[in-house]
Amino acid sequence: MVAAVSGRERVGSATGLLLRGEGEGLSGTERVDSAGMVVTSSGRHLDRAAGGRLRTRFIRPAWVFGASGAAALYHREAIDDVAYPAGEVFDENFFAYREDADVAWRLQRRGWRCLYWPSARAWHERGLKPEHGRRGTPEINRHSVRNRFLLRWSNADWRWLVSCFPWWLARDLVVTLTCLTVERASLPGLQEAWALRGQQRARGRANSSRALVSGWRVARWFLPGGRVRKVGA
Repeated sequence: MVAAVSGRERVGSATGLLLRGEGEGLSGTERVDSAGMVVTSSGRHLDRAAGGRLRTRFIRPAWVFGASGAAALYHREAIDDVAYPAGEVFDENFFAYREDADVAWRLQRRGWRCLYWPSARAWHERGLKPEHGRRGTPEINRHSVRNRFLLRWSNADWRWLVSCFPWWLARDLVVTLTCLTVERASLPGLQEAWALRGQQRARGRANSSRALVSGWRVARWFLPGGRVRKVGA
């Protein structure tokens, strides 16, 4: 990845092709774990092709929204550029889950790009597999619910809200209703998010004041057709 980003302007992060590893020896498979981070208009972030077979389109370099925290390369200048006071890079309020998406969003707003370079490969033994859903993981679900809202408050400006409406609202309603009914173990996540809303919105205002890229342009990553871009584009 270091060789791939050398000489390219404004590359703040890079990610390789992560394949699923199995067993104690982390035996390699041809099943994709992550081919870069992509985002959706409902505000979700996903590991591209997670759980799927390795196909031709995933062995082509591309620009993606961000790097999976499982194996990411960050440029020191870029990280320093988006760090909070006292050098806080990953938002400590997140604790776990979605903190890599938060950094990716902050980097995009400051004009730093993320390169997906598939010839750089690693094998990852993933504990929580997206294709298995949220069953049996109440603690993870609680953090995920909380951090979904923290991620938005820290990064989404009014342009993003307009561009991605009504998909984010529909997803918010589904998440909230699920916490109130069939997944009540995640309800504390909503309460924790509400308690942190002031601090995260303050960070969101600070991030917006430093943004170098228009919110309209950032929002294109979340819309169909703009989630993966060819290298050179």
